[in-house]
Amino acid sequence: MEKTYRNVVYLSVAVFLIVIIGFYRTYFGLFPKFENVSSVVHYHALALILWSFLIIAQPLLIRYKKLAVHRTLGKLSYLLAVVIVFSTMALARKLFLERQGQLTVSENHSALFLPVSHMFLFSLFYILAIINKKPSYIHMRYMIAASFVVLAPAIVRIDFSWTGLKFNNLFLSYVVTDLMIAILIIYDWYSKKMYKPYFIALFFFIFVHFSTFYLTEAHVWQSLAAKIVQIFF
Repeated sequence: MEKTYRNVVYLSVAVFLIVIIGFYRTYFGLFPKFENVSSVVHYHALALILWSFLIIAQPLLIRYKKLAVHRTLGKLSYLLAVVIVFSTMALARKLFLERQGQLTVSENHSALFLPVSHMFLFSLFYILAIINKKPSYIHMRYMIAASFVVLAPAIVRIDFSWTGLKFNNLFLSYVVTDLMIAILIIYDWYSKKMYKPYFIALFFFIFVHFSTFYLTEAHVWQSLAAKIVQIFF
């Protein structure tokens, strides 16, 4: 592992803590009764928790030369990634059906953009990570990018009212996510390391974030969302 990334586990832990804080009020804080929490939410949460543990464990296993265990967990991640995608879409389906009658068809299709786009980003970066298992430094950067997909959904749920400031939580969550990736780009550029994976990740993150505010009502998304609902919902 690159010397500059031996402590990448701290970044993974920070992302996990943000997820815990973000989803504390709507999920983790409901332990142990979890009243009114459906099974699909539990499956989705468990998949993301296992993913977080995986991202924390993998760099530690490399650092301490437990390569066989690292490879085994890497193979198990294939199944876990599929579970994350399907559980996310199952949750999206649940929320879509619950919103029927409360929102117009167009508004419901627009709301569907968030989970679909997030799973697009996660799937894209995970696939790129698997394709680029060697060299490992590219693989690692795409795995970090895939993990950053959970940042915005977590940050947007954090209550910042205690600050006395008024701002759009969704916009803030996007800014924080993009800024963190930009910092990694600058860090790698300054360290003369491979920053291209982060640059590609930032491009797609910004595209999705921009689209959330400006393209969800466009005909192209409304038509695609209708197809997704027709086929999967």
